[in-house]
Amino acid sequence: NGTTVYRHDADIDLVDPTEDGPLAFSVASESATAAFELKLKINGENPDFSIQARDGVDATISHRGHTMNLWEFFEQEPPTFWFADGSSLTGIEHVTLRTQPLPFPKERIQHWNWTGTKIRTESQGIERNPESIQHRVIAELKKRKFSIIFDDDDHGEAADVVAIAEEDDHIAMEFWHCKFAMGDKPGARIKELYELCGQAQTSIRWLEKPRDLFSHLLRREPRRYKGKEGTRYEVGTEKDLLRIREKADVQPVRLRAFIVQPGLSIAEVSKEQLELLAVTENYLKETFAVPLEIVGSEK
Repeated sequence: NGTTVYRHDADIDLVDPTEDGPLAFSVASESATAAFELKLKINGENPDFSIQARDGVDATISHRGHTMNLWEFFEQEPPTFWFADGSSLTGIEHVTLRTQPLPFPKERIQHWNWTGTKIRTESQGIERNPESIQHRVIAELKKRKFSIIFDDDDHGEAADVVAIAEEDDHIAMEFWHCKFAMGDKPGARIKELYELCGQAQTSIRWLEKPRDLFSHLLRREPRRYKGKEGTRYEVGTEKDLLRIREKADVQPVRLRAFIVQPGLSIAEVSKEQLELLAVTENYLKETFAVPLEIVGSEK
């Protein structure tokens, strides 16, 4: 339909993931979505793979001065699928963990009192819904001293909330990833953690080029939705963000990642959930030495 979508406004998402179902994914923005599937096959006697469009959408990508079909691009640059046991698949390259990390200690899961928050409502939206999980996270962050608190929620986000503090010798950054609960009460539903853990693992790649992260945030302002417009800055301004971007050229950026799931009950948490959190923490530590913290519910 001729819609142009920029990278900073798009996500790569899994499509209906199951243990034994197809390896399907989509490239999605507010205005357009294209779905694909990675298929494994034998080519002669050699293992091979292909990327197939699932929905008939004629999606193309402009990459390094060339325009090509998006499925063709993914055959050249296949996405990486991460599994709950920490293994990954990129094309036909399957990598497993040498050792399985110990389950995440449940005593390290923080619990908040979620009174006044609808745990099935994730985003505060342009209206800044005070009953949303994201609004509650921002309220907690405002109790601390940050130069920037930024609502980055939407397709293409680095995190639902990005908080930045200026220390003497470094820039301290926090990525807060939030997800709504699938039930009215906390429990041990592992599906509530899959997307969150994936977001946390993907987001730390911004540390490869921190300046690109600040440019990403600058491009995202203002937030637009159905003809309405509002600022994404909860604390700080564009001027503050530009100043910090310049400082990031000479000071290291240190990141901490947070997963917020009020549907995660500390009292009922399952072994599978703790193993998934441990795999995620292990990945964050081994790639960029990023600490991981978890927020759930006590009961």
